Amino acid sequence: ALTVGTAWTVAARRRPSLVLCALLAGLCGSLADSLAGATIQAAYFCETCGATFEAAGEHCGWPRRLVRGRAWVTNDAVNVIGTAVGALVGTFVTSSE
Repeated sequence: ALTVGTAWTVAARRRPSLVLCALLAGLCGSLADSLAGATIQAAYFCETCGATFEAAGEHCGWPRRLVRGRAWVTNDAVNVIGTAVGALVGTFVTSSE
């Protein structure tokens, strides 16, 4: 993404600071995604075989047990959090120039 952004900036003679803003926003969004995934995303466990899962359901004929996070925080919700944080950081950084 950084290579594409740099090429876009150079080819269109845009301000190089925009590439840095995009890099910062992307990094913040990525970190928010990782933090949310590690702390609040649901994780389920099969007590029969010990396998772990991201979604509720059955495995080995038994319901999976929630062992971490909130049941409603799926991987899709974590992706929304990361995208929103990246967008907000990008908006804030570019508006303060």
